[in-house]
Amino acid sequence: MNRDMLAALDPAPKRELSPAERHRQDQLLTSILADAAPVERRRPVRRIAIGGALVAGMAAAVVLGPVAYHMIRGNPNILSAAAIGSWTGTPTRLTADSVARQWCEHHATGDQNATGPFTVSNADRRGEVTSMILTRGQDITLCLVGSDEAGLTEAIDPVTKLAANAIDLDTAGGHGDGVTGFNYAEGSAGADVTSVTLHEGSRTIDALIDHGRWTAWWPADPPTGLLGGDVTITMKDGSVRSVPAQSLFH
Repeated sequence: MNRDMLAALDPAPKRELSPAERHRQDQLLTSILADAAPVERRRPVRRIAIGGALVAGMAAAVVLGPVAYHMIRGNPNILSAAAIGSWTGTPTRLTADSVARQWCEHHATGDQNATGPFTVSNADRRGEVTSMILTRGQDITLCLVGSDEAGLTEAIDPVTKLAANAIDLDTAGGHGDGVTGFNYAEGSAGADVTSVTLHEGSRTIDALIDHGRWTAWWPADPPTGLLGGDVTITMKDGSVRSVPAQSLFH
C-alpha cells in the first residue's frame, strides 16, 4: 500500500481542532482510561484518591485537566446526595482545625512516609461539604469531604505565576450520577483578582480565592467535568470582566 493510499485512510483532520472538538476528544480518552485497569503514573499526571481505596472502572466519573490526564481512584458515588443537596453558591471560609482536615490529611496524596505539618489554604464549607488545599513539601492536595467523611483527594500543581488581572484552570472534574453528581474546578488567580464567579446553567458559584488559588464545586447532573458558562472576574480597582469558561481550557 503506497503513501497516498495510507493518507486517504488517515482519520486525522486536515486542520487544527477547535476548543469544543478538543474537549470532546479529551472526554473520549478520559472515558477509555476510566474503564481500563489503573496503573501507577508519575507526575505531572494528576492522581486522585477517594476514601483511600483503589478501584478500577469508573464510568460515572470524568476528570479533565488542561495539560495532563488524571488517574482516578475510588467509588464513583463520592459525596452523598444529602451532602450535595446542602450545597450553597457562596462558601463559608474556615479557619479552625476540624474533623474534615484530619480526613484530608490522612488521605493526602504524595509521599505517604513524609513527615512534618501540612499548610492549609482555600479552606471553605458549602453546606455539609468541606474543601481545602493541603501542602507538605512538594506535595499539594485538593480535598473535598462531606460531613459523613466520604470524599476525594487529588494531587494538583503549584500556583502558576500569572499577570495581576488573570486567572487560569489547573484541574476540573466531575463525579457521581443523578443526585450524587457534582463538578469541581481549581486554578490560579493573579494578585489583583478579588473575585471569581462561575455561571453554570442556572447556578452561580462564588469561588474561594486564597493564596493565589481559586476553588469551587457545585451539583451537576450529568457531571461533565467541563465549564460551559461564563466566568466573571472582579479586580481590586472594581473593574469587572467576563470570559467564556471554555477559554480556560488550553
